[in-house]
This record gives sequence, structure tokens and C-alpha cells, in this order.
Amino acid sequence: MIKILDIQTEILKFWQWAEMSPEDYSKNRGYGEWEGLYPGWKELEKAIDEAIFKLNEHFDYKTAEILIQALAIDNEAEGVLEKIEGRLKNYKDFIELVIKSNQPEARWQIAELLGRINLKNRDEILSNLIIEDEDNYVKRRALLSLNLINPLRAIQLAVKFVDNEDDYLKMVATKIISGETNY
Repeated sequence: MIKILDIQTEILKFWQWAEMSPEDYSKNRGYGEWEGLYPGWKELEKAIDEAIFKLNEHFDYKTAEILIQALAIDNEAEGVLEKIEGRLKNYKDFIELVIKSNQPEARWQIAELLGRINLKNRDEILSNLIIEDEDNYVKRRALLSLNLINPLRAIQLAVKFVDNEDDYLKMVATKIISGETNY
């Protein structure tokens, strides 16, 4: 008999192991690849697969919100992002939920995904992330993705960041404006 793993239970185990809440993580995850040291990744990955299957059957916001947490904590390996890209059928609702989430580690990955998938309003979503998101890394990744799908719009928005205090955002903006493709 195959055991079905519940994503809510498995993500709670991660937060207990990490000794923080999703809210704490969204504000300060720290540095390094410490999430990869979690000993329960195999079980969490199986639960992620089940969650994606469940979302494909019927989009459930609670399941999607927990999947967003899993996406955020897998920000180094990006395996969850690959699963979402390859298996999730309803990008639209999931992406809208991620964009509104408090998890910048999930939002930048969705910006990356938007540069690779065909979604009707992806230019608009990326533009809004660039203009409105408070996290500079999210802005930077959204700008890079927008440059892949709509270089003229990316240049228009990049102009706003050539004098930004964030050196990396400024560098990406400058390279996009100059037409460089090596980031």
C-alpha cells in the first residue's frame, strides 16, 4: 500500500525542524543553503507531488498556500519550481497566489517561471513585480525574465533602476539597457 503524505503535515515538520514560522522565514531566512540539510526532504517531496496532483484535480487555496511555503524553502535547488513547471496545470491561480504571498523566495522563482512559460498576462505580472515588489531580488529576477519575453518593456522599466542603491539591481538594469545578454 502506498502511503499518501500530506503536505500540511510535512511542511509543519520542516518549520519545527527549522525552529521558525513561515512569517519569520519570509522576513529573514538567513544565508546559505541550510534548508537543504533538512532530513525529511524525501517525505516533503512526496507530499509536494501529492499536493500538485490534488491542485490539478481541484484548485484548493489552502493546499496552494502550503505549496508556496515549500517553493520558498526550496529556493536553492529549485526542484519544487521544476515540479510546478512540469506538472501543475493551473498556473494562473497559483501564480496569482504566489505574487500576493509574503514569501520573496517564492515570488522570485515565479518571476523566473514566467520567463519560461506561456501565460497570457505574464508581461503585466512581471512588470507589476518590477514596479511594486518591495524585494530587490524579486525585482531583479522579474526584470531578467521580462527581458527574455519583452525586451523593449524591460528596457523601459530598467531605466528606473540605473541609479538604484542595490548594486545588483543597478547592474542588471544597466546591462539590459545596453543590450548585454551576459548577466
